[in-house]
Amino acid sequence: MSKLLTLFAFCASTFGFAQQVSAQTSRMELAVQAGPGLSWLRGNTFLDGTDAQFNAAYGIGFQYNFNKGIGLRTGVSYQRKGSSAEITLTDINGSTLAKGAALNTLEYLVVPVMVRAGFGQSVRFFANVGPYAGYLLKGTSRIKDVEGFDDDTTEGLEQWDLGVCAGLGVDMNAGARLQLSAELRQEMGLVNVSKLPLVDDGSILTRGTTLFLGIGYRLGKEL
Repeated sequence: MSKLLTLFAFCASTFGFAQQVSAQTSRMELAVQAGPGLSWLRGNTFLDGTDAQFNAAYGIGFQYNFNKGIGLRTGVSYQRKGSSAEITLTDINGSTLAKGAALNTLEYLVVPVMVRAGFGQSVRFFANVGPYAGYLLKGTSRIKDVEGFDDDTTEGLEQWDLGVCAGLGVDMNAGARLQLSAELRQEMGLVNVSKLPLVDDGSILTRGTTLFLGIGYRLGKEL
């Protein structure tokens, strides 16, 4: 998490020194975005003790601006959410057979609908908040670098993940119509995505933090 914050701070400071002209705001914007992220699974006694999983996300975004300060941001992105835990496999005598990271991974197409508020001139800072929906593509459980421990868990998972997301970011003009952006976004699942009963009546809830780096094209008239 600290690495993502450091990278975000670097991007924001780079944008701040890169451009000294007045920012432009168009009625609409279409963007492509991608970046690194950390994800967790929480909700039961096992998952609550696991570590984050490092993944990447990528997708497209669309923004409609009501005025220079307020807009509506949506889009679709491919994301992996999951957890990691170091485990040791032993035989019936207790002898170690293998060690590795147990990875539980859920692959989603995620669609957020967020209100965006922004301010600034040469560089614009913004904040997003709103709900999201995630459509499950596949679920897997495997032990890294250990053959024979790779299971498809899709059938035991709900098709949809619903939650809330919020982000902080910065963008700047990169030409007559192009725009660069960096956003640190947090997502929190609010519904149990497991179809199966879990230990201590637990659940599986998704968590994720992603640093989205994007390039957008401004559409329509300037505001």
